[in-house]
Amino acid sequence: AKTQHGYGVIEVKDCPKTDFTNFKNAVEKIFDPQRLSKLNWELKTEKNEGLPRLDEMFFTKVQFKVNKDEWWKKVDGIREDNPRNYRGYIEDDRMLKWIGSNSVPIAPAIKNWLRFGGGKSIWQTGDRNKDRNIENWLFGTTERVCQACYGKVSKDKKNPQNFWCSKCKNSLEKEETFERIASKINISCVYRVNDTSWEFKLWGWVPGSNLPDGFERDNFLNNLKKALEESNNRTVVKVLGNDTSNHTLKVWREFNSPRDTVTPSQSDISTFIGSLLKNEEGKNEI
Repeated sequence: AKTQHGYGVIEVKDCPKTDFTNFKNAVEKIFDPQRLSKLNWELKTEKNEGLPRLDEMFFTKVQFKVNKDEWWKKVDGIREDNPRNYRGYIEDDRMLKWIGSNSVPIAPAIKNWLRFGGGKSIWQTGDRNKDRNIENWLFGTTERVCQACYGKVSKDKKNPQNFWCSKCKNSLEKEETFERIASKINISCVYRVNDTSWEFKLWGWVPGSNLPDGFERDNFLNNLKKALEESNNRTVVKVLGNDTSNHTLKVWREFNSPRDTVTPSQSDISTFIGSLLKNEEGKNEI
């Protein structure tokens, strides 16, 4: 829950070795045609373009070194010289308790960099986002938007029951709009790995079809990976503060993709899912 705020990272200790083959066999038994027939169940096989799919997701880990215990005081959005920081977050008891748990809420800073800061170059090219359609689709919005172009809609003056899309020049029924859109990109809090190293996770679902005009999936993922794997990237340093260094992309997981750093271009979904149970060194993760 609350992944949009960076929550959700846990560590499981002394976990028994997982056997993906047993899990796969159990799932296959559940969906056995004869069993489903006896239960009068019908297996739906049609593809639903509107739901997230594991084979269209990516998962990453980024690690970096810290030079000072109080490095977090220079994170964008937390540091004292931030013009929006009227209350002084670095002295707030709630922030200090959060830091005491060996994690730092960096998700807002990374998202701000991606959506509004230097990270815009990763997904925006020229004037392709002039109507904010790509931005709304990729990072989400609480405004009602058109399902066709993802542009903001307003009440149709000629038909008050409908909404007007100025880009498509269409009067839309409520069902032809999205009331809100969730972000397709998620970032965890940063958490301590050891005395000098910290880590955060970034993951998301980027569909392979029904993309907004001007958005190129492979270009976006290639650019994002490049930005995260460039050690000592000055843009990332600006977000996390200059008391951090050696920013390294620890792992990138993505089905059937040359970008994957563990099983590149693995096209067998069972093998890929089994590998997700292991960490980047090939050891059991959970």
